Amino acid sequence: MMRLLICVLVLPLLLGGWAKSPWTMTADFGHDTGQNLGTLVEFLDAKGDVVCGAGFAASTQTRAIAAGRTLEFFCRTNGVPTIEDLGPVSPQTWRPMLAPWRDTVVELSTGFRKVGAEWLRDERFERRLLTQDVAGHLLSVGYTPDDKSTEVTADGRTILNIGSRARGALYYRGHLYVATVDHTLTVCRWRPGDTACRDARIIPHEPVGTVYAMIGYGDDVYFGVQVVGSRPEQLMRLRAGRIEVIYSNPPAAQVYSFLIRGDEILFGDFPRGEIRALNPATGAIRLAGDPPDAEVKLFFPKRAYGRDWTFDRYREAQSLALAGGRVFVGMY
Repeated sequence: MMRLLICVLVLPLLLGGWAKSPWTMTADFGHDTGQNLGTLVEFLDAKGDVVCGAGFAASTQTRAIAAGRTLEFFCRTNGVPTIEDLGPVSPQTWRPMLAPWRDTVVELSTGFRKVGAEWLRDERFERRLLTQDVAGHLLSVGYTPDDKSTEVTADGRTILNIGSRARGALYYRGHLYVATVDHTLTVCRWRPGDTACRDARIIPHEPVGTVYAMIGYGDDVYFGVQVVGSRPEQLMRLRAGRIEVIYSNPPAAQVYSFLIRGDEILFGDFPRGEIRALNPATGAIRLAGDPPDAEVKLFFPKRAYGRDWTFDRYREAQSLALAGGRVFVGMY
């Protein structure tokens, strides 16, 4: 049983100033099964805008999942954000893949962990696709030394082997989901303390393509597929053991990232770099964010996507993050 004690110290005072007003709230989330915990509390101003809040962010991207057990407090200010250069991870790390891990960050391609001002070698995080803290256990999805198959471990012990390379992975509500390059989705059950991922089943998805990011919402799992063919981008949903296409947006080619905000799922694409919002209850999708035009035009020949595509902009919405009540987009 997981219990959380919260103490918020800053509340607006009606007399025009601010005062400290301590109070507590106890939340019971039950057993840790990778569920999204969401927002705990928000404070609004007279206009209805959120000025302070506390909760747990839920976002996923190509190789990282936001730490579902990291409690975030925030109050908005008019100050300018401070950006700090953390320095290079290592000479071998040319494209850092960062993920939150407990009270620090880790790099998932070459295997380093941030400790104070240094990046220290940590083999637990080398060649990883997913690292997730589940009730204090390190659940990890990575590649075997020959780079041809996938190994799933819990605290360093193998709980599942898959005979092809993984491209996307997610642990959600007691189930592990691994999408592989052979266009299938492997699903199995695992709880902390289990020595194996049980009742594994393989679900093929059509149309075929590469899965970059996945996220869970309610009883469903959502993932984007880069399709090689005449319908480049597909947003898919796994519901009751069946995979279905719920959105198609040619000539967009890939869905890279997801973020849950309120009752919507935001997702970012390539090559437009647009952010769209999906209402899971109604299925409605709206354009939530459109980046400035790029200076580069891009042409994909017919052999790549089934027909010639010319893009008037080039943007990859590689990551989405929720901080201080605002949405941040990592754009490539």
